[in-house]
Amino acid sequence: MVVADTSSVNYAILIGEIGIFQQLYGTVAIPGAVLAELNHPKTPETVKTWIAKIPQWLEVHSVPLSLDATLAHLRDGEREAIVLAESLGATLIMDERDGRVEDARRGLALTGLIGTLLDAGERDLSICHKRSRDCKGQHFIFRQHL
Repeated sequence: MVVADTSSVNYAILIGEIGIFQQLYGTVAIPGAVLAELNHPKTPETVKTWIAKIPQWLEVHSVPLSLDATLAHLRDGEREAIVLAESLGATLIMDERDGRVEDARRGLALTGLIGTLLDAGERDLSICHKRSRDCKGQHFIFRQHL
């Protein structure tokens, strides 16, 4: 099981690779705040259509409000995803820099969407290099050292 934040699910849907989450990880957990963000009025229609029919492998978890001041600078989805990953002892799929910094500070296992695509490519589950280019076209930050 892994925990995913909003951007990783959003972009995986937009590039047509959301299925690799299940293929690689089996069950994917998201906190309620991520579900809410994926249903935001400004969310692309493709994403809202997909999330309206939540598959069995995607579990939505309620996360108690965190009073942890070190998370106050993060958005709700990032904050809840970190708390959920920590409580489940799960790897977190997150791409936002501030969230990744906090995740690393806590010593949690971490990857991003590009890392997930690369793992899928190594297992012949995705046409990884093309999808990496698709992510760039969606304003996704791509660092060469990945």
